[in-house]
Amino acid sequence: MVKGKGCFLWDVDGNKYIDYIGSLGCLTLGHCHPKVDEAIRKQLEKGITHSLPTTLECDVAELIREKFPFIESMKFFKTGSEACQSAVTIARAYTNKTCIVSQGYHGHSPMFTSLTKPALGIKDDFGLVKNTPLNQDIVAAHIIEPVELDQTNERKIALKHLSEGKGDALLIHDEIITGGRWPQFSVSKDWGVIPDLICLGKGLANGLPFAVVGGRREVMECGEYFCSGTFNGETLSLAAAQATLTELKNEDIVYLWSCGKYFMDEFNTLDKDVQLVGYPTRCAWKGDPLKRALLWQEALKAGILFGRAFFYNWELIPHADYTLSVCKEVLTRIERGEVKLEGRLPKDGFKD
Repeated sequence: MVKGKGCFLWDVDGNKYIDYIGSLGCLTLGHCHPKVDEAIRKQLEKGITHSLPTTLECDVAELIREKFPFIESMKFFKTGSEACQSAVTIARAYTNKTCIVSQGYHGHSPMFTSLTKPALGIKDDFGLVKNTPLNQDIVAAHIIEPVELDQTNERKIALKHLSEGKGDALLIHDEIITGGRWPQFSVSKDWGVIPDLICLGKGLANGLPFAVVGGRREVMECGEYFCSGTFNGETLSLAAAQATLTELKNEDIVYLWSCGKYFMDEFNTLDKDVQLVGYPTRCAWKGDPLKRALLWQEALKAGILFGRAFFYNWELIPHADYTLSVCKEVLTRIERGEVKLEGRLPKDGFKD
């Protein structure tokens, strides 16, 4: 690809695509949002990485507190992997315990990759266990994605039970994906299950690298643990975060959800063998791998870019009916046996 604008991408041959991958979820407002881009240009004239903290860090922190009022103190990072790894470091420093119970995906660091066998290249278990009941006396923290794809009442009840039954262990919510694209800006706030620490990232800076660890002040400021990065205070990402957070409004997220739900519901009537599961701003594909691959192949020819990641943003709303009509036509042709796979069947991605 050589260019992105709104919900569109252009490749090296000039072909234009509607982008449903959404840069793996980091584009809450779409490619090249004018206010975000303008904020980046203005900041560029003031410098990128300074030798000491900038007032921009304070400004962004205030905006984050407006959206996530339970965050009393925070640190900035570049990636979700860094944020989750640092949250574990902070939890161990605060509790003086080492065992971490992990549920969900928390990035590519060796710590969390060790839980996914064969974990090639990883020779340590890092004191992590996966979804295993333990003597809570030895647990420093539970780290969990409050919602992966299951926005069910059962999930909400389970999350509340974990919060109430964790003993002295800390609760870390990994909302790298859900933060900023869920009503009330987070599952934590919307469901009323407030963690000790929360990890945020992905779409908070609309495409620039930016992540946050925040939570209770006494936990965040518990001692001299070491979580550092040369570029954590880099100002172009902070300027993008400031503009993105200013643009994000809860009423808009609620509207986006209604539009995303319409798309999911309508798509899932087209073919029982290819379905979208998840929640309105983030889905995963379920069903027959070959039929799914054929749909992606033919949709691409019609200017629609699908992939394993599926993120819905405001820029996609006007193109829902066109996309659905293309999918319906393609699935009909597949059912008639008129479509052949022109390449290899996509391999399964990273799995639990």
